[in-house]
Amino acid sequence: MTSPSKIRAIFKYAFAKRLWFLILISLVFLFIFLDYPFNQWNELKILIKFWNGFISSLIGITTLFVALSVWGAELMQDWRNDLPKKLTVIFRYDGKEVMRCNRAELFSEADIRSLGQQIGRQMAGGGRVDLDFAAPSVKQTKKEISSDKETGFFMDYEVVFDLTELPGILKPERTELPRIVKPEKCLLWEPPFSEKPQEIPLPEL
Repeated sequence: MTSPSKIRAIFKYAFAKRLWFLILISLVFLFIFLDYPFNQWNELKILIKFWNGFISSLIGITTLFVALSVWGAELMQDWRNDLPKKLTVIFRYDGKEVMRCNRAELFSEADIRSLGQQIGRQMAGGGRVDLDFAAPSVKQTKKEISSDKETGFFMDYEVVFDLTELPGILKPERTELPRIVKPEKCLLWEPPFSEKPQEIPLPEL
């Protein structure tokens, strides 16, 4: 049950935030009561006739338009939610892209980080290969709707890992200094993922 204090708070809010609406309503009621002594509400009858003839139809059309807009927005959102999800995984070391997997199948947004790490381990040789990366710097982005000839429309996601150490498969055989390891190649894995990742030159930034 609404208490008197709550009612007062509501009226106080209405006067503070909706004062123009209260003034308009007050003027309408004032016009109604002052119209009778002079014109026996003739203007009010004209206003009612105008309301029934034009304003009522306008409100009906507007209501239909709003309902269709809401339905269209909900339909668009449902369509987006039902689209296939694809994930592009990127691993960088020292600012350079050293591993990339394009458009892997993604079940849920919650699986992005774990799927990205699993893909990285497989690209780095499989088994119990550990990937050392800076967890706070993992960048996860949701791109807009994309499309291709094979799958049609899909939701495109991307996650980027900054490695703190190169996986063994990417380490050069020789380095000038033991503590300085510079990547010399990049691994690229693309659909249909039936073959192993291919080696490509380091992409230019």
